[in-house]
Amino acid sequence: MAHLRSGIWGLALATSSAAAQSSGTPTELKPEGAEHPFAFSSIEAAIPLRDGRIVVADPIERTILLLEWNRPEPARLGRSGQGPNEYVAPRALFRWLGDSLFVHDIGASRYLILTPDGTPARTFRGPATESFGYIPVRAVDRLGRIYAERRGSRPAGVDMEAILRWSPTGGAIDTAALISRPVIRPAPGTESRPGQVVARPMPFRARDEWVVAPEGRVSIVHADPFHVESVLGTARTRGPDQPYRPRPVTEEDKAAWREQQVNQGRARTLRKPGESDARTGAPTTIDIRIEEPEWSETMPPFLTGGVAIAPDGQVWVTRVGSPKERTVAVDLFDGNGRPVRTVLLPRESRIVGFGAGVVLVARTDESGLQYLRRFRY
Repeated sequence: MAHLRSGIWGLALATSSAAAQSSGTPTELKPEGAEHPFAFSSIEAAIPLRDGRIVVADPIERTILLLEWNRPEPARLGRSGQGPNEYVAPRALFRWLGDSLFVHDIGASRYLILTPDGTPARTFRGPATESFGYIPVRAVDRLGRIYAERRGSRPAGVDMEAILRWSPTGGAIDTAALISRPVIRPAPGTESRPGQVVARPMPFRARDEWVVAPEGRVSIVHADPFHVESVLGTARTRGPDQPYRPRPVTEEDKAAWREQQVNQGRARTLRKPGESDARTGAPTTIDIRIEEPEWSETMPPFLTGGVAIAPDGQVWVTRVGSPKERTVAVDLFDGNGRPVRTVLLPRESRIVGFGAGVVLVARTDESGLQYLRRFRY
């Protein structure tokens, strides 16, 4: 979840007969009421409160908003700043202990806790060990343990990265699982000079994704071959390989990717010291140059950010389809990596959260604005 990476706990969801089927015709999900009319710049995640209101993190506007479906505009939660209970650039939003919410304020390199009614209550920082406090948070489980993927250089020949888990109560950091991360070597002619970072995007490159269930189970969705693996402590379960027929990357795919970068504020090709970083809002201290993308020849089965986890622990994987198709297929897997069923959502949909029997999705329009919708499942 960018992109949803943590479920909602305590919701007693009944498993429908359709959900128990492991094969058959995909089910097109039906909308739960009308789309909300408010246009967000970006929706990173959306979490319903017990009273039905929804907390939304908008990283482009650097705000946390409280949405009521019967009101046209959301209310802003908290204030911008680095004072007590303020935030600079909220990026990730998860459910926390006791119906409270957890916000990763990447701009201030700290965490903000919201009460069950959405009120900012306190802040704290992550540990310096493994630079954990500066790594983007990817998940939080029902025990309050925080998950992030280790970053930085690796020894030569090492193609695995650790999924780190930190317990704020005990202070310990351990490795919840390992995930494949091939070594990326600089392309010819892209060497950087001192004080400069040169980046070359690799759109549509096959990349494994991971999510965490409420009990702490890590589900790794492998791209090649396409399957789901579950890790809980020393126990590992591998689901069956899933059918996938790669299709060529088209010029339409490339155009859609470039448009997405513009909509997400990532299209700048050069940033100089002192200029604002679009991700954190803070001034950067280095030159950043973005090279022309290195395009993959074929599309992977799913894209980065295309994996989410529901309150019942099922893994939702949004498949890559054709830009010309009206709907997009989403495969659901159980906690052991076995396929459960396939559902269909509108093409311009991205899963950003779950409620009681509904999946929350963001629809992006032609101008890049995003709208929140609910679908019954």
